Amino acid sequence: MPTQSTGSAQSTGGDPVAAQIDRGPDAVSLGPPVIRTPDQRLRVFVSSTLKELAPERKSARAAIERLHLAPVMFELGARPHPPRELYRAYLQQSHVFVGLYWESYGWVAPDEAVSGLEDEYNLAPTLPKLIYIKEPARSRDAGLTALLGRIRQDDNASFKYFSSPDELGELLEADLATMLAESFERSREAPSDVRSIVVAAEETGVLPNPLSEIVGRQLEVHALEALLTREHARLVTLTGPGGIGKSRLAIDVANRVGPDFGGGMWFVDLATVHDPSLVPTAIAQSIGVRNAGDGPLMDKITTALAHRKALLVIDNFEQVLDAAPTLSSLLAAAPEITMLVTSRTLLRVSGERTFEVGPLGLPSLARHADVASVLGTASAALFTERARAVKPDFEVTADNVEAVARVCLVLEGVPLALELAAARIRILPPAALIERLDRGLALLSGGARDLPARQQTLRSTIEWSTQLLRDDENQLLEQLGVFAGGFPLEAAEEVCLTPAGSRVLDLLETLIDSSLVRQQERGERPFFTILATVREYALERLADRGRLDEVRRRHASYYLRVSRHAKRKLDGAEQARWVARLADERDNLRAAERFWLDQREWTTAAEFAWNLYLYWWIGGHLGEVRVWMDEVLGSGEELADLTRAEALYFTRAITFWQDPDERIV
Repeated sequence: MPTQSTGSAQSTGGDPVAAQIDRGPDAVSLGPPVIRTPDQRLRVFVSSTLKELAPERKSARAAIERLHLAPVMFELGARPHPPRELYRAYLQQSHVFVGLYWESYGWVAPDEAVSGLEDEYNLAPTLPKLIYIKEPARSRDAGLTALLGRIRQDDNASFKYFSSPDELGELLEADLATMLAESFERSREAPSDVRSIVVAAEETGVLPNPLSEIVGRQLEVHALEALLTREHARLVTLTGPGGIGKSRLAIDVANRVGPDFGGGMWFVDLATVHDPSLVPTAIAQSIGVRNAGDGPLMDKITTALAHRKALLVIDNFEQVLDAAPTLSSLLAAAPEITMLVTSRTLLRVSGERTFEVGPLGLPSLARHADVASVLGTASAALFTERARAVKPDFEVTADNVEAVARVCLVLEGVPLALELAAARIRILPPAALIERLDRGLALLSGGARDLPARQQTLRSTIEWSTQLLRDDENQLLEQLGVFAGGFPLEAAEEVCLTPAGSRVLDLLETLIDSSLVRQQERGERPFFTILATVREYALERLADRGRLDEVRRRHASYYLRVSRHAKRKLDGAEQARWVARLADERDNLRAAERFWLDQREWTTAAEFAWNLYLYWWIGGHLGEVRVWMDEVLGSGEELADLTRAEALYFTRAITFWQDPDERIV
C-alpha cells in the first residue's frame, strides 16, 4: 500500500515524551526519568468511529499493548458518543493521538457543529498524531473528506494508508516503536537536568490544612524532624490513645520536613477503612493511581513511587493492623519513600521506629497558682486558645487561674478532651466547668475499666459533653455516626430523624459549637465531619438503643436515591459537577454498597453499582467494584437476570478489554 507523510512525528510536537517536559514555575523534578502518568505507562488515545472500524480498533489495541503502553479507548465502558468533557479529560491525560479513518464522519450531536470524531481531533492540537486511513473507500462522507484535508496540513501528524486490521497493527506497532526510540535518543543527548521528567505541583500531593497552630508540641516536633531527616528512619509510628493529638502532630511534622521530600507528600486517611485488604485502595486514591482492575494494585502503587523520594502520612492505622506487612512490602519495593504512621497500637514490623505521643504538659497546684506559670504549660495554653475561639474575651485571671489549672489536671492534658471542655466556656465559666467535670467524671469513672486511663478520660469527656446536650441534639449526634468520612447538610436532613419542631440545621449548629461536629469548606455545599473517636461513641450509643441497623438502612437508601439521580446527571452536561460531588462522598458510597452486600440484597447492590458506573470509571474505582460484584456472583443464590447481567459486566467486560476472548460476548 502507498504511504505518505506530511509533517513528522519526529518533530518536537511529535515526541510523546519530550512533549511532557515542562519547566514551568509549578514544576518539580523527580530525578530519574519516569513517565508522567501514575502507572508510568505512555497513554495512547485511539480515535475513530466505533462500529465500522471495530476490528481495526481491536488490532490497534493489541499493537499498543504489545509495546506495554496504555490504550485509551471508549470501549472500556463509554457510550458510542461520550460526553465532550469525558473525552477531553482523557485526551488531557494522553501522550499520543492515533486516528483511524475510513468512510464515516460520525454522529453530530444536537447543537454541535462537528462530529465527536472531529471534535476529538480538535481537542488534541499539541499531541503527536499518527493517522491511518483505510482504503479503498467506496463512499466517504463529505465531513470526513474535509477533516482529512486538514490533517494533511498538520505539522504534528504523520499519516499512512492500510487495507486490513493486521496491516494496521503492524504499521502502528512499528511507528510507536520508532517514536519511542527517537525519544530515548533525544533524552540521551539532552543535558542531565532536562532528562528528569517533571510533574505539576499538584501531582506531588497535598496535606490537610489545619485551621490553627499546633500548641505545646515543640519538643516532639523537633525530635520527629530529626528521626525523619537526620536519622533517615523510613517507618515512624506515632502511638498513643485516641484524642492525644497524633494526627495533628504528624501533619505539622510533615509540613516542616517537606523540603526533604521532593517527590511529594501524601496524606492517607484510614478513618473510614476497616478492612485491611482496602489499604492499598486508600493509598492509591491518595497518590492518584487509578484502580481500573487491570492488574495488581500494589504493583501500580510500587511503580508510581519506585523512584520518588516521597513521604506518606498514614492516619488511623490501628483498625487495619493486619495490613502492616503491606507497608513493609511497599517500603522494600520503593526504597526512597518514607512513612509516618499514626496508630493507637504498634505495627510490630521490621524497621519500625516508634514514638509515643503523650499528654500535654500540666500545671502544678503544689503551690499557689499564678497566671504566668499556668499559661506557660501546654495544656493550659491549648485550653485558653480554644476557649477564646468560642468566647473571644475569655482571659485567665487571678480569680479563675486555679480553676483553669484544675480543668487541665482533671482532663490529664488530653488535647481532644481539653477542646471539648473549652467549647463550653461560653456558658460555663472555669469554676462551674470544673464543678461539672468533677461530678461527671466521678460518676462515669466506674465504666470501661478495660480502657487505658487516658482513653477512659477522653471517653468520659465525650459522654460528659453529650450530657450537656438536649435529647434531640443527642439523637442527631448518634445518627450522624453512620456517615463514613464527611457528609453534606442535605444528607443529614434526609437520613436523620428529629422530633417534631426540631430542625437538623439548628441542631447541627449546637453540635458544632460543642466541638462534637466540625464544618469544612467544600465549594458551595455545607459539609461536615465527625472525629473518629466521637463517631465510635455515637455508633455504640446507637447500637445500645437497638437502632443501628435501622439508621444504616436509611443511610444506604438515601445514597441509593442519590445514585439513581446521579445516573442521569453523569451522562450529561453536569457530569463534572456530579463527579466532584460523588468524590466528596466516596466513603459514604462505599458504606452504602457494603450495607446492601452485607444484607445479601444482591439486586439492590448491583443496581447501586450500575447507577454509578461512569463515576467508578472516571474515578478509577472499577477494580474495587469488580470485587463487590464477584461477591454478588459468588453468593450461591439465584439472581435476577438483570442483576446477574450488571454484575457480569463489571467482572467480565473489563477482563475482555484486557485480554480479548471471543467467547466473552
